[in-house]
Amino acid sequence: MTRFAALLTVVMALAVPARLAFAQEAAAPDFTTGPSYQADVSALDVRVENAPPTEYPSVGHLAPMPYGQAIQAWATARFRPTGASVNTLRVTLREGAIVEQVLPIKRGIGGWFKKEQSVQYDATLTIEVALIDANGTTLAAAQGTSKQSQTLLEGATTADKRAAWAAMVNGTFAALDDGLAGPIRQNLGQYLR
Repeated sequence: MTRFAALLTVVMALAVPARLAFAQEAAAPDFTTGPSYQADVSALDVRVENAPPTEYPSVGHLAPMPYGQAIQAWATARFRPTGASVNTLRVTLREGAIVEQVLPIKRGIGGWFKKEQSVQYDATLTIEVALIDANGTTLAAAQGTSKQSQTLLEGATTADKRAAWAAMVNGTFAALDDGLAGPIRQNLGQYLR
């Protein structure tokens, strides 16, 4: 084995576990660091209004934890019912999607010498948090939307893509936490602590 081949083997051995560790690390959203509210309600009702699309160019359903599943984990981490009233806190996923767009790349000799961004992912997350009384009437509500885009270099593996989608789910929920804090305080403040 030549010195170059030996060096390449060592570099690849170090690089592959690092790439896999990133993909595994990003697999599950972590909602433990955001705000948490005590809600004067008897129940938490989590709904998905529109099932996220599963046909290309939509790829969000391929994420390690798609929005339809992540909304349940996010809602239970953020809102804790106290049982202080018969009201229900309803968290509704209005939109949760990641869409792929193929980007043009240079062909020919110029394209041989550098890798270009070959794909862009656009994520959109829209959630409504509403307080519903025993008769089904909405007493108060707050809505938030967050969006995020990310590109990947040509030659990205499936693991790279899954890690990017997981990071986008995390990122849109983190941005939503920031954007929803004001409307929640303003519209639902009397029901949450």
